[in-house]
Amino acid sequence: ERGGGGGGEPRWFAEDPRRAWGYWGRRLRQDQALVGSPSGLRLHRAVLEWTAEAPLGGFALSADTGGFWGAAGWSPDRLVEYSGSCVCLQCSVPCGSETWPLPGGLDFDLDEGSRRALGEIPVCARCHSAARPAVQMQGQDWAFCKQRRASQAARYYAWLRGLSARADADSLRLVLLELGESSPSVREELLSVMRRFPGARRICVNVEAPAQRSPSRTAEEEDDHSLSGFSGSASGSERTSCDRGLTFLIEPLEAIPRLEAELR
Repeated sequence: ERGGGGGGEPRWFAEDPRRAWGYWGRRLRQDQALVGSPSGLRLHRAVLEWTAEAPLGGFALSADTGGFWGAAGWSPDRLVEYSGSCVCLQCSVPCGSETWPLPGGLDFDLDEGSRRALGEIPVCARCHSAARPAVQMQGQDWAFCKQRRASQAARYYAWLRGLSARADADSLRLVLLELGESSPSVREELLSVMRRFPGARRICVNVEAPAQRSPSRTAEEEDDHSLSGFSGSASGSERTSCDRGLTFLIEPLEAIPRLEAELR
Protein backbone atom coordinates (compact mmCIF):
# COMPACT_ATOMS: atom_id res chain seq x y z
CA GLU A 1 0.00 0.00 0.00
CA ARG A 2 1.55 3.28 -1.12
CA GLY A 3 2.25 5.40 1.97
CA GLY A 4 2.70 2.28 4.11
CA GLY A 5 1.26 1.18 7.42
CA GLY A 6 -2.46 1.35 6.60
CA GLY A 7 -4.61 4.32 7.55
CA GLY A 8 -5.51 5.23 3.98
CA GLU A 9 -9.26 4.69 4.40
CA PRO A 10 -11.48 7.68 5.25
CA ARG A 11 -12.70 6.19 8.54
CA TRP A 12 -9.29 6.74 10.12
CA PHE A 13 -9.73 10.53 10.04
CA ALA A 14 -12.57 10.07 12.56
CA GLU A 15 -11.12 7.14 14.51
CA ASP A 16 -7.44 8.07 14.61
CA PRO A 17 -6.49 11.22 12.64
CA ARG A 18 -2.79 10.86 13.46
CA ARG A 19 -2.73 7.37 11.97
CA ALA A 20 -4.55 8.68 8.90
CA TRP A 21 -2.05 11.51 8.47
CA GLY A 22 0.82 9.08 9.08
CA TYR A 23 -0.30 7.27 5.92
CA TRP A 24 -1.13 10.32 3.82
CA GLY A 25 1.90 12.25 5.04
CA ARG A 26 4.18 9.52 3.71
CA ARG A 27 2.29 9.39 0.47
CA LEU A 28 2.54 13.17 0.03
CA ARG A 29 6.27 13.08 0.66
CA GLN A 30 6.69 10.32 -1.93
CA ASP A 31 4.79 12.45 -4.44
CA GLN A 32 6.84 15.53 -3.57
CA ALA A 33 10.05 13.57 -4.07
CA LEU A 34 8.87 12.59 -7.55
CA VAL A 35 7.94 16.17 -8.39
CA GLY A 36 11.38 17.33 -7.24
CA SER A 37 13.36 14.72 -9.19
CA PRO A 38 15.01 15.82 -12.48
CA SER A 39 12.94 13.51 -14.69
CA GLY A 40 9.83 13.16 -12.48
CA LEU A 41 7.54 15.41 -14.56
CA ARG A 42 9.39 15.37 -17.86
CA LEU A 43 6.60 13.58 -19.72
CA HIS A 44 3.91 15.80 -18.16
CA ARG A 45 5.80 18.92 -19.29
CA ALA A 46 6.33 17.51 -22.79
CA VAL A 47 2.58 16.97 -23.17
CA LEU A 48 1.98 20.54 -21.96
CA GLU A 49 4.36 21.88 -24.62
CA TRP A 50 2.64 19.86 -27.36
CA THR A 51 -0.77 21.07 -26.21
CA ALA A 52 0.39 24.70 -26.40
CA GLU A 53 0.91 24.16 -30.13
CA ALA A 54 -2.53 22.62 -30.66
CA PRO A 55 -4.88 25.24 -32.20
CA LEU A 56 -7.85 24.13 -30.06
CA GLY A 57 -5.89 23.41 -26.90
CA GLY A 58 -6.45 20.32 -24.80
CA PHE A 59 -7.40 18.82 -21.46
CA ALA A 60 -5.64 16.49 -19.04
CA LEU A 61 -7.84 13.73 -17.59
CA SER A 62 -6.10 12.08 -14.66
CA ALA A 63 -6.97 9.33 -12.20
CA ASP A 64 -3.75 9.93 -10.27
CA THR A 65 -4.05 11.89 -7.03
CA GLY A 66 -0.51 13.28 -6.78
CA GLY A 67 -1.25 16.65 -8.39
CA PHE A 68 1.46 16.01 -10.98
CA TRP A 69 -0.27 17.75 -13.90
CA GLY A 70 -0.72 20.93 -11.89
CA ALA A 71 2.88 20.75 -10.67
CA ALA A 72 4.01 20.47 -14.31
CA GLY A 73 2.30 23.77 -15.10
CA TRP A 74 -1.02 22.56 -16.50
CA SER A 75 -3.79 25.14 -16.13
CA PRO A 76 -6.35 24.17 -13.47
CA ASP A 77 -9.02 25.23 -16.00
CA ARG A 78 -7.87 22.46 -18.35
CA LEU A 79 -7.63 19.62 -15.87
CA VAL A 80 -10.02 16.91 -14.63
CA GLU A 81 -8.84 14.88 -11.64
CA TYR A 82 -11.24 11.96 -11.41
CA SER A 83 -10.13 10.84 -7.96
CA GLY A 84 -9.33 14.27 -6.56
CA SER A 85 -5.93 15.59 -5.55
CA CYS A 86 -3.63 15.17 -2.55
CA VAL A 87 -2.48 18.78 -2.94
CA CYS A 88 -5.96 19.98 -1.96
CA LEU A 89 -7.54 19.54 1.48
CA GLN A 90 -11.13 19.35 2.73
CA CYS A 91 -12.91 18.88 6.04
CA SER A 92 -13.00 15.21 7.04
CA VAL A 93 -16.56 15.46 8.44
CA PRO A 94 -17.27 17.34 6.11
CA CYS A 95 -18.90 20.51 7.41
CA GLY A 96 -19.01 22.01 3.90
CA SER A 97 -18.03 21.40 0.29
CA GLU A 98 -15.02 23.72 0.23
CA THR A 99 -11.52 22.59 -0.64
CA TRP A 100 -8.30 24.54 -0.15
CA PRO A 101 -4.67 24.17 -1.24
CA LEU A 102 -2.28 22.06 0.78
CA PRO A 103 0.09 24.39 2.69
CA GLY A 104 3.55 24.73 1.22
CA GLY A 105 5.06 22.21 3.62
CA LEU A 106 3.79 19.63 6.08
CA ASP A 107 4.15 21.00 9.61
CA PHE A 108 4.23 17.62 11.32
CA ASP A 109 6.77 14.83 11.65
CA LEU A 110 6.20 11.13 11.03
CA ASP A 111 7.07 8.56 13.67
CA GLU A 112 8.65 5.58 11.93
CA GLY A 113 7.77 3.16 14.73
CA SER A 114 4.06 3.87 15.13
CA ARG A 115 3.67 5.33 11.61
CA ARG A 116 1.63 8.15 13.11
CA ALA A 117 1.86 11.89 12.60
CA LEU A 118 3.52 13.92 15.35
CA GLY A 119 2.82 17.59 16.00
CA GLU A 120 0.03 19.71 14.53
CA ILE A 121 -1.95 18.03 11.77
CA PRO A 122 -4.09 20.02 9.29
CA VAL A 123 -7.53 21.02 10.58
CA CYS A 124 -10.66 22.55 9.08
CA ALA A 125 -10.74 26.31 9.70
CA ARG A 126 -14.52 26.26 10.09
CA CYS A 127 -15.22 23.39 12.53
CA HIS A 128 -11.66 22.51 13.66
CA SER A 129 -12.12 18.82 12.80
CA ALA A 130 -9.19 17.07 11.14
CA ALA A 131 -8.67 18.07 7.54
CA ARG A 132 -7.91 15.40 4.94
CA PRO A 133 -6.72 15.22 1.34
CA ALA A 134 -9.54 15.96 -1.11
CA VAL A 135 -9.19 12.48 -2.61
CA GLN A 136 -11.78 9.77 -3.19
CA MET A 137 -10.32 7.13 -0.90
CA GLN A 138 -10.74 3.37 -0.79
CA GLY A 139 -13.81 2.01 0.94
CA GLN A 140 -17.10 3.86 1.43
CA ASP A 141 -15.91 7.44 1.12
CA TRP A 142 -19.15 9.37 1.61
CA ALA A 143 -17.19 12.36 2.94
CA PHE A 144 -15.34 13.06 -0.33
CA CYS A 145 -16.23 16.58 -1.51
CA LYS A 146 -17.14 16.30 -5.20
CA GLN A 147 -17.78 19.94 -6.03
CA ARG A 148 -14.21 20.63 -7.19
CA ARG A 149 -14.27 17.63 -9.53
CA ALA A 150 -17.75 18.61 -10.78
CA SER A 151 -16.47 22.09 -11.68
CA GLN A 152 -13.52 20.59 -13.54
CA ALA A 153 -15.80 18.21 -15.45
CA ALA A 154 -18.21 21.03 -16.35
CA ARG A 155 -15.38 22.98 -18.00
CA TYR A 156 -14.20 19.88 -19.86
CA TYR A 157 -17.65 19.01 -21.23
CA ALA A 158 -18.24 22.64 -22.25
CA TRP A 159 -15.00 22.46 -24.25
CA LEU A 160 -16.11 19.21 -25.90
CA ARG A 161 -19.53 20.68 -26.76
CA GLY A 162 -17.75 23.61 -28.41
CA LEU A 163 -15.75 21.20 -30.56
CA SER A 164 -18.86 19.20 -31.46
CA ALA A 165 -20.66 22.37 -32.55
CA ARG A 166 -18.02 23.23 -35.14
CA ALA A 167 -18.91 22.71 -38.80
CA ASP A 168 -15.74 20.67 -39.23
CA ALA A 169 -16.31 18.51 -36.13
CA ASP A 170 -16.20 15.23 -38.09
CA SER A 171 -12.77 16.02 -39.51
CA LEU A 172 -11.11 17.41 -36.38
CA ARG A 173 -7.84 15.59 -35.79
CA LEU A 174 -7.99 15.14 -32.04
CA VAL A 175 -5.12 13.23 -30.41
CA LEU A 176 -5.84 11.22 -27.26
CA LEU A 177 -2.70 10.31 -25.32
CA GLU A 178 -3.18 7.47 -22.83
CA LEU A 179 -0.16 7.40 -20.52
CA GLY A 180 0.19 4.26 -18.43
CA GLU A 181 -2.78 2.16 -17.39
CA SER A 182 -5.85 4.40 -17.16
CA SER A 183 -8.65 3.93 -14.67
CA PRO A 184 -11.89 2.52 -16.13
CA SER A 185 -13.50 5.98 -15.90
CA VAL A 186 -10.73 7.74 -17.85
CA ARG A 187 -10.51 4.97 -20.45
CA GLU A 188 -14.26 4.97 -21.05
CA GLU A 189 -14.16 8.73 -21.55
CA LEU A 190 -11.39 8.39 -24.12
CA LEU A 191 -13.38 5.76 -25.98
CA SER A 192 -16.44 8.01 -25.84
CA VAL A 193 -14.45 10.83 -27.47
CA MET A 194 -13.29 8.39 -30.15
CA ARG A 195 -16.91 7.56 -30.94
CA ARG A 196 -17.89 11.23 -30.95
CA PHE A 197 -15.11 12.45 -33.27
CA PRO A 198 -14.37 10.21 -36.28
CA GLY A 199 -11.05 11.95 -36.91
CA ALA A 200 -9.72 11.33 -33.40
CA ARG A 201 -6.62 9.20 -32.93
CA ARG A 202 -5.51 7.41 -29.78
CA ILE A 203 -1.88 6.88 -28.80
CA CYS A 204 -1.16 4.68 -25.76
CA VAL A 205 2.18 4.62 -23.92
CA ASN A 206 3.41 1.82 -21.66
CA VAL A 207 0.03 0.23 -21.00
CA GLU A 208 0.49 -2.31 -18.20
CA ALA A 209 -0.12 -5.98 -18.97
CA PRO A 210 -2.78 -7.67 -16.77
CA ALA A 211 -0.20 -10.16 -15.44
CA GLN A 212 1.98 -7.26 -14.28
CA ARG A 213 -0.67 -5.46 -12.23
CA SER A 214 0.30 -4.65 -8.68
CA PRO A 215 -1.40 -6.70 -5.93
CA SER A 216 -2.32 -3.39 -4.27
CA ARG A 217 -4.75 -2.42 -7.06
CA THR A 218 -8.12 -1.19 -5.87
CA ALA A 219 -11.24 -3.26 -6.49
CA GLU A 220 -12.25 -0.89 -9.30
CA GLU A 221 -8.89 -1.34 -10.98
CA GLU A 222 -8.99 -5.11 -10.59
CA ASP A 223 -12.30 -5.18 -12.48
CA ASP A 224 -10.69 -3.27 -15.36
CA HIS A 225 -9.75 -4.93 -18.64
CA SER A 226 -6.77 -4.29 -20.87
CA LEU A 227 -7.21 -2.27 -24.06
CA SER A 228 -8.79 -4.09 -26.96
CA GLY A 229 -5.69 -3.33 -29.01
CA PHE A 230 -3.24 -4.40 -26.34
CA SER A 231 -1.30 -7.62 -26.74
CA GLY A 232 1.83 -9.06 -25.21
CA SER A 233 3.76 -7.49 -22.32
CA ALA A 234 6.10 -4.58 -21.79
CA SER A 235 8.95 -6.76 -23.00
CA GLY A 236 7.07 -7.75 -26.14
CA SER A 237 6.32 -5.79 -29.29
CA GLU A 238 7.24 -2.14 -29.11
CA ARG A 239 4.30 -0.97 -31.15
CA THR A 240 0.88 -2.55 -31.66
CA SER A 241 -2.47 -1.52 -33.11
CA CYS A 242 -4.80 0.40 -30.81
CA ASP A 243 -8.25 1.49 -32.06
CA ARG A 244 -7.36 4.12 -34.70
CA GLY A 245 -4.02 4.65 -33.01
CA LEU A 246 -0.80 3.22 -31.69
CA THR A 247 0.49 1.61 -28.53
CA PHE A 248 4.11 2.08 -27.47
CA LEU A 249 5.17 -0.62 -25.00
CA ILE A 250 8.28 1.23 -23.85
CA GLU A 251 9.32 3.43 -20.96
CA PRO A 252 7.45 6.77 -20.95
CA LEU A 253 10.61 8.91 -21.13
CA GLU A 254 11.88 6.88 -24.10
CA ALA A 255 8.53 7.50 -25.77
CA ILE A 256 8.83 11.31 -25.82
CA PRO A 257 10.74 11.66 -29.15
CA ARG A 258 8.55 9.01 -30.81
CA LEU A 259 5.38 10.64 -29.56
CA GLU A 260 6.55 14.00 -30.84
CA ALA A 261 7.26 12.48 -34.24
CA GLU A 262 3.80 10.89 -34.37
CA LEU A 263 2.12 14.17 -33.37
CA ARG A 264 4.02 16.11 -36.02
